[in-house]
Amino acid sequence: MISTSTTASDGATREPNSSHPAFGRNNAKRHANKLALDTNANNVIDRLAETLDHTWHKVTDRLAENEDLRIENVDGADRIVITPLDAVDEPESLKDLRKQVAGLLPEVEIADLPAEVHTWVPYFDEYTHISGEPTRMNNLHESVAAMLVSDACNVGLTPVADETNPALTRDRLNWVAQNYFRADTHSAASTRVFNYHAQQPLAAVWGGGDMASADGMRLVIPVSTIHAGYNPRYFGRKRGSTLHTWMSDTHSSFHQTLIPGTQRDSLYTLDGLVANKTTIKPDTVSTDTAGASEIVFALS
Repeated sequence: MISTSTTASDGATREPNSSHPAFGRNNAKRHANKLALDTNANNVIDRLAETLDHTWHKVTDRLAENEDLRIENVDGADRIVITPLDAVDEPESLKDLRKQVAGLLPEVEIADLPAEVHTWVPYFDEYTHISGEPTRMNNLHESVAAMLVSDACNVGLTPVADETNPALTRDRLNWVAQNYFRADTHSAASTRVFNYHAQQPLAAVWGGGDMASADGMRLVIPVSTIHAGYNPRYFGRKRGSTLHTWMSDTHSSFHQTLIPGTQRDSLYTLDGLVANKTTIKPDTVSTDTAGASEIVFALS
């Protein structure tokens, strides 16, 4: 079993403070039981070694007769080659199902979609004036819907502006963006939509909200900004950022943050849980190597 004792400068061996939440033996056993883990490292290593040995012999015994697994010499070196799986034709029932599902999703103008969702859950109400005073503008919701499409699709104001409509003039949209669009209003609106989605029966079929995943998407940033950094591995000679997203098992994102390109994802893994304001409270987060570290594991 792995020892957690320490040796002091006087040669005496001391056990760690059992009251510390990260090192307490009782806490370690309790968490190990939740994860169905054996606290005896030797037992775990023995089981893994046995599984590896059994699998190795099983593969080598069938290697001569296995036509889909072979060793070929490529460029002077032996390579393991695995035959790819054959494509499976789609059955007619699947094609018919796809047509039926497509028929249930009529085409709509993308600018109408935010407004339609607002009729289900009034999330436009979260976009309040920066002064805190009630708005006196007419058709503010129409302006908010246009700005959401403009920002989300990164298309600028030209496709959504209409000088013949007072709610969609370029001056009006710029004024709405400056006075109503802020990080806190976006967060409040997103939380409202997320909570509505989490209450839907289909979301409950996917999951109960106890599990979440966190992963990042690398993006090249062509403009100068404090959120972009150099990372030759992902961006070459350009600057970029990582859009880190937390997704619950109800198939809905409950938090996002922008990470400068040079920083490791694991520094932000817990941010989504700490900043989570939705009704979903995951107790388990799955992430990749870049989002994991021993420190984050201990803190979580």
